[in-house]
Amino acid sequence: MLSIDKSHFVLIDKETQREKEKLEIELAAARSTNEDQRRHIEIRDQALNNAQAKVVKLEEEVKMLGKRN
Repeated sequence: MLSIDKSHFVLIDKETQREKEKLEIELAAARSTNEDQRRHIEIRDQALNNAQAKVVKLEEEVKMLGKRN
């Protein structure tokens, strides 16, 4: 009876190990996706900052042109 119980636990342990490995792969994929999303956010944030700076510059140019006329 003890060997049956032991074999049952060995089977459960193997199943648990497979599930753990599967979850580790899923976690690595989720982290990679998260890092990709962070990079895209940083790129878009920089593009937004650049666009906003251009708007400020153009507004200043319009004011200067308005003062000349």
